[in-house]
Amino acid sequence: MILDPWTGVSPREGVSGFSNPATITILAMMILSEGVRQTGAIQCLKKTVASFTGESEHKQLGATVGLVGPLSGIINNTAAVAVLLPIVSDLAHENGTLPSKLLIPLSYASMAGGMLTLIGTSTNLLASDVASRLATDYPSLHAFSMLEFTHLGLVVFLVTGLYLLTVGYWLAPSHVTPRSKLETTQKEEFLTEVIVGEESPFVGSTVREALEEVDFEANVTQLIRNGVYRREPRLSITIRGIPSRSGSRKTRYGRYMR
Repeated sequence: MILDPWTGVSPREGVSGFSNPATITILAMMILSEGVRQTGAIQCLKKTVASFTGESEHKQLGATVGLVGPLSGIINNTAAVAVLLPIVSDLAHENGTLPSKLLIPLSYASMAGGMLTLIGTSTNLLASDVASRLATDYPSLHAFSMLEFTHLGLVVFLVTGLYLLTVGYWLAPSHVTPRSKLETTQKEEFLTEVIVGEESPFVGSTVREALEEVDFEANVTQLIRNGVYRREPRLSITIRGIPSRSGSRKTRYGRYMR
């Protein structure tokens, strides 16, 4: 038998973990979650949740905690988060809710929900496997049954859910602006040139007065008058008109934002 000179472990022992029942169960849970996603059930669930919660942040938070907790006990908490993450993220962005107010509770509620069953978390499976192997030396130990600690897990999940719906909601940070709000507040910036004719209503006004009259935000970056270029002209400069046949004098307005 060949042994590693540093660790003294054989190749067979090195890869034996991949045949461990806990590892296979975790892999099966991942396959199950992907199968659920491929069926389209997630999209249907998203529509149902969105129609129920609307724009109410508290309803969205309640739906997030209420969904991920039980689901974590059925298909493993890591897989549950992977399945629900797109739903919760879209729910927040489309309804103007701060994503952190839902995504952080999603993570904590999944961990609490994972304590409901044996397959709820990878840690439960590994601990059960270790306990079963130690049972020969310690008779009080045994492999965990599927619902052996569900009663304790239920208490933990209820307390965690209550905390996330109250104190946790107010403590959650607000770092990311929802896409729906960005679309309405984001400004487009560009540079353009404006020629002021003699018939313009701005003739005789100062640059400051002209900027106050327009319906958009603008800055004057350069003024061309009598062939002379002036960068960042004073706002007190009076605007003059030029004949339509002449193009020697121009007023440039830059960085329009709308």
